[in-house]
Amino acid sequence: MQILSTLQNPPHHGTPTTFTLDRTRHSWLLLGTTRGILDLWDLRFLLRLRAFGIPPYTPIRRLATHPSRGHGKWIVVAGGAAQGDITVWDIDKLQCREIFRPSVGGLEGVGRGYEAYRIDDDKPEGPLGRFAVDPDTKLDVTVGGQASVNTIFVGRDWNRGDGSVDSKHGTGGFIISAGADRKVRFWDLGKPESSSVVSGLQAEECKPTFAGLQASPSLSITVERAGPNGGTVKDGMIAGGKKKTGSGGAGRPSRQAFISLQQEKLLKNHLDAVLDVALIEVPYAMIVSVDRAGCINIFA
Repeated sequence: MQILSTLQNPPHHGTPTTFTLDRTRHSWLLLGTTRGILDLWDLRFLLRLRAFGIPPYTPIRRLATHPSRGHGKWIVVAGGAAQGDITVWDIDKLQCREIFRPSVGGLEGVGRGYEAYRIDDDKPEGPLGRFAVDPDTKLDVTVGGQASVNTIFVGRDWNRGDGSVDSKHGTGGFIISAGADRKVRFWDLGKPESSSVVSGLQAEECKPTFAGLQASPSLSITVERAGPNGGTVKDGMIAGGKKKTGSGGAGRPSRQAFISLQQEKLLKNHLDAVLDVALIEVPYAMIVSVDRAGCINIFA
């Protein structure tokens, strides 16, 4: 085995963390770095074509080609953006096309600030200056901590096990994401309202709902919304006012039933940040996730 060619990425763009290839002709490579910069390389001539940054320039965790749109030029990006968002970028026009936002991010500023920054038009010290922080300044760790997305898995069809495609999720494809909030999410690209949280909900937490929004003619957003009044269930009552059935009097679950439900959730949920996810398609679709504590969960 020998090295056929070498690509030297600019050091001031950051340490390479992930990459994806042109899945049809294998003519280009897109590289993500720790400084939220994407570098596009032409593999035929071994030339770097362009580079652009994604505000607020947090590390790129994972890259994947959009399964159903963009003709192979739309790239799904985990990391780089704020609020724990997953973004889809058109690398030909350098435009953000889709945003997938979990409930931890809220709706503040949704659809704004998603403009690519052309790194090649800047001086070499430009990217370094964005990471120069005053020692007396307090850092906001929310973007890189609780809300960060560590990994994604992108697929086109959801196999039911009998060789057919689940009609509930259509043919638009899907994204499975996981991160520091210990939740595994299923994003339906064809029907946003069919998206769901696979794992990570607490015993007192209501199931969130998902909705698709159109921020502009070229930008669509899928948001996760928490349940009624924060999505919590207390004393047998959903926060919205509806009673939850249980073994206790007046709709109040017994202490033993509540403890059993909590223990069941502990066995199903991850107790640490989820680092990677994968999909098993045979004999039927199953999601595999692994966390920082070494726990491997399989969801059918």
